[in-house]
Amino acid sequence: MTGPVLWGSRLLVEAGGYAPLVLEPSAAEGIEYVPLAPVDESDEARVASDVTAPDEDAALAAVGRTGADGRFVAVRMELGRYDRATRRTIVRAFALAEWSRAARFCPTCGFALAWNDGGRGKTCTNPQRAHRLYPRLDPAIIVLVEDGEHALLGRPPSWDAGIYSTIAGFVEPGESVEDAVAREVFEETRVRIDELRYVGSEPWPFPRSLMLGFTAHAAPGQRVVVGEELEDARWFTRAEARAVLGVRYGATPFFETMSRRLIEGWLTSDDR
Repeated sequence: MTGPVLWGSRLLVEAGGYAPLVLEPSAAEGIEYVPLAPVDESDEARVASDVTAPDEDAALAAVGRTGADGRFVAVRMELGRYDRATRRTIVRAFALAEWSRAARFCPTCGFALAWNDGGRGKTCTNPQRAHRLYPRLDPAIIVLVEDGEHALLGRPPSWDAGIYSTIAGFVEPGESVEDAVAREVFEETRVRIDELRYVGSEPWPFPRSLMLGFTAHAAPGQRVVVGEELEDARWFTRAEARAVLGVRYGATPFFETMSRRLIEGWLTSDDR
C-alpha cells in the first residue's frame, strides 16, 4: 500500500487541510521509497516516499503536485490532528526515512546498503559477507517532578519567552532509565527525587528518539539551582502551570507531546 510523502521533516497534505496525500511508487528521480513493515496484525505493509529537493516547489513538482493541490507542513506541530493509526504510520515513516538517509553504507565493510526483503532493516551488498543493519532509537526520559503543591518546570535559552516544559534528557550508555531520570533532574536543577512512576512512552522521530515519560516526587522546600543546559527552572503552582500550557500550546493546539500529557495529568489529578 502507499504511504506518507515526506520532504525533510515535512509531510505532504492536501492544500486546504491536513489530510495526508500518498504517492504510488515509481522510478521517479529524487525520491527514495522507504518500506514500512507491519507492526501488528491490524497493520498493513506500506511504502513511504522520501523526497529530496531544494525547495517546496521542487518537492511538489517531484511528486506531480503544485501549491494548488498540495503542500508540505511541519507535521511535528500537527500530530494531534490524526487518529492513532494514522499518527503511527506518519511517525514510523519519519523515523525510518531519517535512519535511511544516514544508513547509506555498511559501517563494517563500506559497501552500499539496500533494504532487505522484510523491510525492517538493510543488508550490505558485500558479496563476501552480507552484513545486516537495523534502525536504532535514542532513548530519552522526560519527567514531571512535583512536591505536592508545585511542579518543577524549566526552559532552555533557545525557546521563546514564557515557554516552559518538564525536565528531559537522553539515557547514557551503561545507565538504567531510572538512573537517567534522577541524574537529569539533579544535573539541571539540583533537586533530588523519589517515588518515580512510569506513565507512558512516545515515539518522537525528529530525528530518532523514544520518549519515556515519568512522574516523580521531591521533598518540599528543595531549592532549585539552574544547570548549564537551562536558562531558567523553578517551582510552578497549578495556576502558573495552567498558564504555561496556554502560552506553549494555545497557538498550536495540535502539538501533542509527552510534556503536555504529564503537565495536564498533574493538573487533572488536582481536580479529582
